[in-house]
Order: sequence, then C-alpha cells, then structure tokens
Amino acid sequence: MRSGRTLSDSPPVVLPERRLVVISDGMERPAHAPAHRPSQEQRRTVGVGLFALTFALDAFAILFWLRGILIGTAGRSPRFFGLVYVGIAVLLLLPTYRRGRVVTRPSEMVIQIATRVAAAPVLTAMIAVAMDKHLLDNFNMIVYAALVGATVASVLLGRLAVFKVSQLARARGYDLEDTLIVGAGPVGVDVSKALSLNPEFGLVPV
Repeated sequence: MRSGRTLSDSPPVVLPERRLVVISDGMERPAHAPAHRPSQEQRRTVGVGLFALTFALDAFAILFWLRGILIGTAGRSPRFFGLVYVGIAVLLLLPTYRRGRVVTRPSEMVIQIATRVAAAPVLTAMIAVAMDKHLLDNFNMIVYAALVGATVASVLLGRLAVFKVSQLARARGYDLEDTLIVGAGPVGVDVSKALSLNPEFGLVPV
C-alpha cells in the first residue's frame, strides 16, 4: 500500500561537500538560501563597499609603514614623494583584488602583490631622480627591504579579512550579479545549480 507522504514532506538530503538541499515541488534549492533575497541595488552597494574597504586597507597599510619606516629613518624626505609613493602603490594593487567576479584568495596573489609593492618605491624613485637627483642621496637598501616586506605582510592580512567578509556577504545573498543563462537544457540547469550552490562565484541565476 502506498504511503500518503508527499514529495514536499521529504527530509533534507545531504549531498557531497556538506551541501544541504531541500527537495520541494520537484525543485532543488540551497537550504541556506536567505528567506528575503536582497535587491540588485543592495547587492551592488555591498560590492562597492567591499571594494572601497580593500582600497582603504591597502592605503592604510602602505601609509602606515611609510611613516613608520621610511620617514622615521629619513625625515628629510619630501611629503610630496610620500604621497606619490602611496598613490602608485595603491594603483598597482588595484588589479589584484578580483579576477572578474571572483574575489581572489590572498594565498594566490602573494607573488603579484609582493612584486607590485616592490615596484612602487622604484617608480617613485625614478620620478624623484627626474626632478632632483640629490633626493636619493640617503637611499638605504635595508630600509627599502623592510618597507616592502612589512607592507606586503600588512596588505595580505587586510586582503584575508576582506576575503572572509566577502565570502560571508555572498553566502547571505549580497555582492552577487544577476546572470541570464541561455538555454533550459541539462547543461543550463546544471550551470544554474552550480551558481546557486557556489555564491563565491559572485553570480546568481535569474
């Protein structure tokens, strides 16, 4: 004799990678999906906020160690070139924040971040030499290495914090861009499910 139990009464099914999926009306959806889906404006606002946070943390780390190491050991360095250095370093670091919609893990960007931070003082020095070659009379390789090393470590620490916050925000439905999947075949359905189950991609099917 058949049971009167319906599909909607089925208990949650645990899939691989600890993905909890609820079967309801023949459809699958993430059990952790937020009850209220944020609007596109809210999602984009959070995304811009995360980008601004990364920018601010990078600038703070660069300026902090510039004042603590370089200016502390060579107080005669003009403030103008300090600002030039901060600007160059921040601009060089901007492309390392994301790869498309994917927020990169800090461990994947160590070499790129270190290279770009190391290049910032060199570019600043080139500008300084073009304006007044005597400004580099007090150049010290040890100070340069300390500045680069401390800055890279601080930038990576800030990036780790932003990465964690970004993953948490996306898991709650923020910082996601609407994505139109062309085609309703098996491939399209699989892509839609993959995006729904992996908000770290930064895309949500519509």
